[in-house]
Amino acid sequence: MKRIIAIWLAAGMLMMGGALAEAADASRLPAPEEVAAIESAEADRATETAAPAGEGEEAPEATEIPEAEPTPEAGAPGDAEPTEAAEPTSEPEDSQVWFEEGFGLTFPGGWVSYPVAEEDRESGVRYALGDGTGERSLYIQFKPTGAADVTALSEAVENTEGLSKTGDLSFGGTDFVTFIDARQNASCCATIWGGEMLAFVFTPQSDSDFMLTASRLMESFKIM
Repeated sequence: MKRIIAIWLAAGMLMMGGALAEAADASRLPAPEEVAAIESAEADRATETAAPAGEGEEAPEATEIPEAEPTPEAGAPGDAEPTEAAEPTSEPEDSQVWFEEGFGLTFPGGWVSYPVAEEDRESGVRYALGDGTGERSLYIQFKPTGAADVTALSEAVENTEGLSKTGDLSFGGTDFVTFIDARQNASCCATIWGGEMLAFVFTPQSDSDFMLTASRLMESFKIM
């Protein structure tokens, strides 16, 4: 069973840690304490915060991603603790979800969230979500960092053995560094957010179809 992915960036400058467990063993999967839905009709809030990408656009109505339902683990003894298996939402359409830290993503229909184990929370994982198949996951992590900006973060990635930088990109007006950790079969997008490193970790990186989904998810990144 895959358990922990730890990405250490150069010279002790910053750390990215997380827990990437198989979705079939969702008792080990991290996920949000809460995925807050923000109604697009809240016009007053929109005027007080940064507008989403596309000046003057109203954000589409946000919805919550459902939590996975617990089911018995296949082949487990009768007295085994149940694990949680993802069940897709019945809504086939994309849903914009706002996170309490102030950013949003648009998820395809069928995505679910998982509860966060305490040990995973301690490693920086705040949210874990999956596409409902138990095979494809997104982990959202926050870690303290000595990097002052994304330029410093990008340099740290370049200087860290085992990481392959793939680009310096901008999503929703926010700069990111993107890279691959082949040893962990993960594709990552990281930025500086509220003085911490914010990382979106997608796995498996070897799934080319999922990487297209990951690209679309990052392109949907917006700030409130």
